[in-house]
Amino acid sequence: MASGDTHTRAELYVRSLAPRGAQASQESVVQRLLDMESEQEFEFSVTVWGDQIATDSAVTRTEAGRTMIETVRQFESWAATNGYTVEPFFSDVRRESLLDGSYDAIIPPHLCLALYEDGDVAGVFPCSDRDANYTVEDALEAMTADEDIPPLSATTLDADDSDADDRFSEEEAPTYVSPIPLDE
Repeated sequence: MASGDTHTRAELYVRSLAPRGAQASQESVVQRLLDMESEQEFEFSVTVWGDQIATDSAVTRTEAGRTMIETVRQFESWAATNGYTVEPFFSDVRRESLLDGSYDAIIPPHLCLALYEDGDVAGVFPCSDRDANYTVEDALEAMTADEDIPPLSATTLDADDSDADDRFSEEEAPTYVSPIPLDE
C-alpha cells in the first residue's frame, strides 16, 4: 500500500462503536487494522459519525458537521474521478418526523474504510463499479496480501481517458448529485 516516501493513513468510519448486529464484524475489522498498523508503516484511526447526517441542519454549519459533509464530498469526488460510485452505500433519504418536520439526510454505511496517501483519498470502501462491489473486507484482504484490487490501483481518469469508457457506457456512468448544499 505505501511505497517509498508516501505517507499512508487509514480511517475507519463507523455508525456506532457498538452497532446492533454488526459488532463482530466491526471488531474483526478494527483488530485487523490494528495488526496491520503495527506491522506496516501507516496510521489508523476510527471516526464515529452516527446513524445519519442531516444535510440542512444547523449542526452541518459547525466544525464537526462541515467535516462530515466535506468527507462525504471527498468520497463522492474520488469515486466519480476514478470511475466508481459510493452509491447505494451512502444513501440519500428524505426523513419525516412529527417533532422535526421533514429533512434531507445521508445514511452512511455501518463501516467505511478510507485510505489516504499524502493526505489525498486513495480508496474508499465500500464502493462499486459496473462489475463488482468492493467491501472493507476486500480492501483489507488486498492490503494484507499486498495485492491490488481496482479501487486500490485506481488512477485519476482524464475526460478523454479510454479507461473510463471501459468501466462504464455513457448510460451506466456513475453520476452523483450531492444533496449537500453547496452555498459556501
